[in-house]
Amino acid sequence: MNNNKKKQNADMVKKFIFTIDEVKNSNSSEIVIKNNLTKEILSIIPEYGGRLKELWLKNGSKNISILKKVNRIGSQDRDDIFTNAKLSPFAGRIKDGQYVFDNKRYNLPVNYPEEANACHGFLYSKEFHVANTIVNDEKGLCRLVYLYKNENEGYPFNYSIEITYILTALEGLICTTRIINNSKNNSSKRWMASLF
Repeated sequence: MNNNKKKQNADMVKKFIFTIDEVKNSNSSEIVIKNNLTKEILSIIPEYGGRLKELWLKNGSKNISILKKVNRIGSQDRDDIFTNAKLSPFAGRIKDGQYVFDNKRYNLPVNYPEEANACHGFLYSKEFHVANTIVNDEKGLCRLVYLYKNENEGYPFNYSIEITYILTALEGLICTTRIINNSKNNSSKRWMASLF
């Protein structure tokens, strides 16, 4: 191929303001969304609950870190275990891990035994998969999905959770969470609705 043809092909490849890269680490990977004009950065760890690792946004003439950075993947330290994670199917503490729903008693795993509580659900350390990514001049987007299939007797329902992280040129971070009931009955809808 001659040099003119190579240059012509290179010119046809559109370069966007936003980029998305996957960075492989020893025990996980990161999805890094970057605004190449402002140097704003959003970093996500799909294998560790789909959580945000770090977020740098523009503040006047400089970028500042907005969130506590996740430094240790899989840490069991109380200060790190839930950092920047989606807490599903419940947030908060459930005494003794027990609750009654539709006149039936359920037992959740007690992950804070010193308090005798089930705390913050059980998806915070699950491996989410990347459903899709989008980049253009307005945004970088990454959508993660986890399919929960009756994995815990204390929550015997099926659902999927979609987390969409969008780094935008005008609005910074937009994060949406969508929960889809995949159970055959309506009990899980009523259970989730009872939380709010």
